[in-house]
Amino acid sequence: MAISRSHVLLALVGVLWICGAARPPASVAKAISQALREKDDRVRAQLLENALRGVDSLAAADAILTRLLPKARTPVDTEIGVHALSRMTDAEAVAALGAFAQGKGIPIRRIEAIEALGRNDAIGASSALLALVHAASVPMRVAAVAALGARHEERQDIVLTEALDDVDWRVRSAAIWALARQGRDDAVPALAERMRREDGRLVDDCADALAQLTGRRLGARPDGYMREWAARTGQDAREAPQWSASPPSIDAPLLRSRSRRVLIVLSTGESMKDKVTPATLSPAARASLLAAGEDLIDDYDSAKTKMDLARVHAIAMLRSLRDGTHFDVAVYADSPTFAFGELVEASDRTRKKAESRIARLSPGGGSNLSEMLVRAFDPKAKDPILSPKATEAGPDTIVLFSDGRLAAPGIIDRNQVVMGVRRWNRVRQIRFVVVSLQPSDDSVLGPLTSGPPVGVSLQLP
Repeated sequence: MAISRSHVLLALVGVLWICGAARPPASVAKAISQALREKDDRVRAQLLENALRGVDSLAAADAILTRLLPKARTPVDTEIGVHALSRMTDAEAVAALGAFAQGKGIPIRRIEAIEALGRNDAIGASSALLALVHAASVPMRVAAVAALGARHEERQDIVLTEALDDVDWRVRSAAIWALARQGRDDAVPALAERMRREDGRLVDDCADALAQLTGRRLGARPDGYMREWAARTGQDAREAPQWSASPPSIDAPLLRSRSRRVLIVLSTGESMKDKVTPATLSPAARASLLAAGEDLIDDYDSAKTKMDLARVHAIAMLRSLRDGTHFDVAVYADSPTFAFGELVEASDRTRKKAESRIARLSPGGGSNLSEMLVRAFDPKAKDPILSPKATEAGPDTIVLFSDGRLAAPGIIDRNQVVMGVRRWNRVRQIRFVVVSLQPSDDSVLGPLTSGPPVGVSLQLP
């Protein structure tokens, strides 16, 4: 069996580390520069890990912030740098990290520093985050609120509750899930009140966050959560005016959502030819599918492949889209394509055009999920985190029909794919609804819905 260069290099790196010869050198910056010259992703990652193992100094923090993060080749490289920063306890290093996050440097580097602060348990790591919650930049506010959600310190509950009233929905989303992540019982009244003041996807977010906090799933019923909270805590539930949630924008067998900006994505790769036997629909699901059209019942019963099943449910979602909801449909195999190229208002014309596109789909080719995810966040594939057009006009919800297969010409390293999406989403706050076509690679699809924001995982057949 032939032994590749990467296997030889990895073995050499391992031996050097065991022997003590690969311990972090005096110049962390030099070790980082040497590692970044390595073209093999796995070897480079191992060299970076060795260079940063146990480092905890101002010089090391500066080297990571100014040398590694700007030149990281993959999301894994970035994660190694952020992880090393998050483990530093040296007072000067933590202070420098906070100053960098609050400075005027490149926004994406500051966001990475904010993430590291959120994961850092050192005393003083929160001070910069608390200040950034009030930054002028929306991405900085979102990143800071999301980072605070990983911490449990005094004053944070007040700051996060105040962030529920931010003018930007992404900051409010981050605050909802930060409070849920902290598991604070006293956040129930604030989340219930926030639900009453929302009318789109964040109504569902508040309901799911409240369900997570209380252990009761009551839907869009803030009064119900308040009564449950009052009974459990012995406090009085404030009387509130009668309130009803806005109607769903999608009401289909697989999904009921109030999202106003939806991107529906379908895989059309070779694996979507896999044979399936459709599961028996519950009476409620069958009635819901019938309401979308008798033809869909027939298509479901006669479905023989993953593609057949995905097509039925995607069309059911399209037909249920409420007028005025903004949407687009994207498909991917070797490369992604879009029905419209931007989110358009749902109408008879646009729904029919998108449905016609889906009806003509046939599986074949690769499974370039990595490129599809980049384009889902930014159609121009330039900046999935900070692209102005993508962040202002992009989706707040992505419905992904896929089996999670990764194949060339896309990235096939699941760590790179998953780490990239999760890092982008700390700022973008897109909610994933993943419909996995079985058998599927759940190591790829599962992390997409784990949040925050917490998404929805469904399986077919």
